[in-house]
Amino acid sequence: MMLSPLCISVGRAGHPFQQRCAHSAYSHARFQQESPVFLLLLDCVWQLWRQFPLALGFSEALLLRLANEVYASDYGTFLCNNDQERCALGVKDRTHCLFRALLRPAERDYYSNPLYEPTELAIWPSVHPQSLQLWRGFFLRWTQLAHHLEAVQEEIRSMVIEWARVAQSSAKQSSQYKSLCTASQHVCPHGALQAGDCSPAQSGGTGRCGYAKHKGLLLDMQPGVRVGMPTAELLGLLCRGCLSRVQNRPSCSFSSWPRRMSRWNNMESSNANTSQENPRVLITGGLGQLGVGLAQMLRNQYGPESVILSDIKKPPSHVYASGPFVYADVLDYKHLRELIVNNRITWLVHYSALLSAVGEANVALARKINITGLHNVLDLALENCLRLFVPSTIGAFGPSSPRDPAPDLCVQRPRTIYGVSKVHGELMGEYLHHKYGLDFRCLRYPGVISVNTPPGGGTTDYAVQIFHDALSTGHHECYLRPDTRLPMMHISDCHRATVEFMQTPDCQLSLRTYNIAAMSFTPEEVAQEIRKHLPHLKVTYNPDSVRQTIADSWPVRFDDSNARRDWGWAPAFGLEELVTDMLLSVRDKRTREGFLVS
Repeated sequence: MMLSPLCISVGRAGHPFQQRCAHSAYSHARFQQESPVFLLLLDCVWQLWRQFPLALGFSEALLLRLANEVYASDYGTFLCNNDQERCALGVKDRTHCLFRALLRPAERDYYSNPLYEPTELAIWPSVHPQSLQLWRGFFLRWTQLAHHLEAVQEEIRSMVIEWARVAQSSAKQSSQYKSLCTASQHVCPHGALQAGDCSPAQSGGTGRCGYAKHKGLLLDMQPGVRVGMPTAELLGLLCRGCLSRVQNRPSCSFSSWPRRMSRWNNMESSNANTSQENPRVLITGGLGQLGVGLAQMLRNQYGPESVILSDIKKPPSHVYASGPFVYADVLDYKHLRELIVNNRITWLVHYSALLSAVGEANVALARKINITGLHNVLDLALENCLRLFVPSTIGAFGPSSPRDPAPDLCVQRPRTIYGVSKVHGELMGEYLHHKYGLDFRCLRYPGVISVNTPPGGGTTDYAVQIFHDALSTGHHECYLRPDTRLPMMHISDCHRATVEFMQTPDCQLSLRTYNIAAMSFTPEEVAQEIRKHLPHLKVTYNPDSVRQTIADSWPVRFDDSNARRDWGWAPAFGLEELVTDMLLSVRDKRTREGFLVS
């Protein structure tokens, strides 16, 4: 628009290219009139192109070409300060025009946007700081990553063109088939207009029109290619450097795609992983309630040596024997850095923290571990391009938060140092993601119920202790009121959610912090469910003022609809399944350890 002859500022008056771009962009000398105004214009257009990849008819390559030509060019388009000077010097007669060169058929095809879809609708770009990104294609064009991105963009372009060619061919075949059907007055009894339009139920589970096949009219079309596939759908498959969803689509049948996919995956990860290389995982605070089980699940998938468990405590013999374990204090930045570098870590799971009740008893220590330790981890993850997972909690919400249900985005304002530190972690991670591209991921866990580790001072720990008491003494004294409803989750669901979330391609995530939920119950409800198996269980209630106050400020239920939509989260355990599994597991554990079971 600013380059249009109708625009006074640039068109009629002319942009003073000679003054603004007197020296090369690579020169350190600067005159008073020099300013990268035109480069800023191109940067703004690139931001529009990135936010609306279907709305502009040209590609990023054209912007890069203009940015380079304005400082060092074989053409006369950007010489002088205005049209009057160019006429006086005979620039039009003595030099060639850049735009005429760009309009040649070969050049025009190269610089066009294959995803372009004409529309009369206005576009409304976002100008929020978190919506603006560094133009890596220009400002980082001399880095190795830029060469990879250039190759990847060319492959995407080739795939889009190939897809369009096949779709066009299919459309032509479909048109011929319709004409043939009309001429012979053979109409599919299911109302399908082309081969492949019938539902599986109509066509005997094949998804092809059995009527057309019976008449010998079935065309050999590319499987899975639908005529006129919206470009938006294709863009969803190719967004932000992630083609893994394309790989998993059964409809993709181009013979050349597997080769392209392998090359893409080699360059997709910011950690420089190859598609065959497993992630190298470091888990801090690994001897808590969650670390050991998560390490076991990851080791089952990626191998025992791919996951390193760490803590500041001595591990039990079975934990030490199950895979690598190292001493690591999250407050020791230098040592943590050595571990990450020496072990080529690519995923970092940060579980080190003091929980709610313990944190309130020692605020200074909680602030030191939960916030200072977090900052060390964030800095190291950013420095080493790690995929960082930091769990959040139900405790990140406060009395002013919506309680039933609590959405992903709302007012939080927690009243505990544990909750404050978790909100701080959520915001810092999201800030570093938007500012510097840190691959930060966070799940807000509900109360997690596990048999493997003893309660660690959390407000929801009654839901673990009650099973041990039911099978030992038959009596449990609960520190919460019987009607205190809180969201809970079986630890197996918690581990599975974490692994699935970490494995989800970045392009599928609309948020960096998600709620996850499974069930919500009160102490009385879980006691009633246990009594179906152990009728003798007696529960008394002696509310603790600190923990009850904390619980009263937390949500009753989580809204996890975004997690279910974006990456397919779904819990496996309800209350009934949880109670059955916990009683069986606690009974087996107490039997192995030689304790009596009532």
